[in-house]
Amino acid sequence: MGQDKHVFTQDPNGNVMLGEPIKPAAAYPSQTMPNEYYYQPPQAFYNASAPPQAAGGNPLQPPPYYYGAEAAPAGPPQPAHGCVAVGQSEPFVPNTTYQPAVEQTAMLNCGERKTTKVQVPSQATHANFHDNRITRIEGLEAFPNLLRLTVSWNDLQSLEGIREAPFLRWVDCSGNHLVDFTGIGSMQSLEWLNLTQSNITSFHGLETCPNLTWLCLHHNRFNDFSAAHKLSALQFLDVSDNEVRGVFGLERATALREINLSNNPMCEGDVKGNVASVMKLSALPNLFRLNIFDTFYDPEEEQIVAHFRKVAPHVEVITTQERAAQCGHNYKFTGQDVELHGNKKKKTKCVIM
Repeated sequence: MGQDKHVFTQDPNGNVMLGEPIKPAAAYPSQTMPNEYYYQPPQAFYNASAPPQAAGGNPLQPPPYYYGAEAAPAGPPQPAHGCVAVGQSEPFVPNTTYQPAVEQTAMLNCGERKTTKVQVPSQATHANFHDNRITRIEGLEAFPNLLRLTVSWNDLQSLEGIREAPFLRWVDCSGNHLVDFTGIGSMQSLEWLNLTQSNITSFHGLETCPNLTWLCLHHNRFNDFSAAHKLSALQFLDVSDNEVRGVFGLERATALREINLSNNPMCEGDVKGNVASVMKLSALPNLFRLNIFDTFYDPEEEQIVAHFRKVAPHVEVITTQERAAQCGHNYKFTGQDVELHGNKKKKTKCVIM
């Protein structure tokens, strides 16, 4: 379907959106963002269901901003990429055209808030709580159009309450004190999740998220891929600067396209087994890039590179910091580790984006 401004996408009711979907901009200077090729319209544009029901079991109607704002149709447009509705062989004729809305951000960052329960304009699609002292997520039902939540650099120890916003697509919880994914559960609309700089060790608490395509766990304590098979749609995974010694189980996340394993101690312990686990990733059918910079000693690194050249030559294996930087990959965490709010260090000047 493409990502240009003339793409036509269809919602479950047959309405058509014309143009490029909302793309989030960085909420703070050091925020890790997905590369361009990981942005996509919500799955609902492709005749799939939007998040089906609220916690009480009642059917939900996605907010207008989930699809964009209705625009005056300029005659039946012709799909630029041969896009057709499910079950049809001819280009569809839209009954309503939608122009994507710009991101509407509620700037609630750089303060002393301890909760996300605030009064804000209901049209906000992004709530930015970066750099507060938030200890709990609550009150998100006050954001009926919320697509994006930024709660980075706070004091969260749980993600309970996050599912009060059933249409969330993009979430940044980096720089908190989380030990697992409890609270996320099975979020139907979640597309990317950033948990940089926390204490995550496994995928515990992260159930089947059918649209989760991008997951950043840079600088955690991650070391367990046994539940990777639950991430059926995951395309990008960053587990750089963790405690990874082997990746057995990761080969079952078959949608993966790009993996960042840099700066992990895989040269320790069962090195032979660690090498074998990385080699198994060559069987991933969609993989095109694997970063193993500063993960093994030279002989093991060369062994892995030779293996991929032989059985999966289409996969780029990154072994240098320069190439990792060119690809926008994290490597070694260079920031300041967070402390619990009671002992939190004095904040530096918060930069407003």
